[in-house]
Amino acid sequence: MKDLSEIKACYLAQPLEQRLGYLAMNLARLRTLVKEAAAAILMENILYESKYLIEWTASEFDVEIAAELVELQVQLARWQLTLNQCLTDDDAHNQEFIALLGSWLKRVLQLSQAISSNNPALFA
Repeated sequence: MKDLSEIKACYLAQPLEQRLGYLAMNLARLRTLVKEAAAAILMENILYESKYLIEWTASEFDVEIAAELVELQVQLARWQLTLNQCLTDDDAHNQEFIALLGSWLKRVLQLSQAISSNNPALFA
């Protein structure tokens, strides 16, 4: 297993909206890689890292938003466990996977923008 202590230290040193931006970037990278079965190992690493990014960040939000992030974390874990099934030649299946990633990407970006607007309702 990868040692995440350096990544965690660098990640937590960033402002919260940048941390969410990094998570959003990982989701965008996953959307791009879905159609490339050869990228399965890279995708697995991105999923693994993204789960930890959520773990390190969710506690800074109020309960509802933290629960949303944990829901995303669970979804990422499911995708990681079933990655070979997620990466298929079935274009309809790939499009569904891309759409789900897109929905989560949009929500994470909304949270990042809300933080930039200093919305105090977001925080614990």
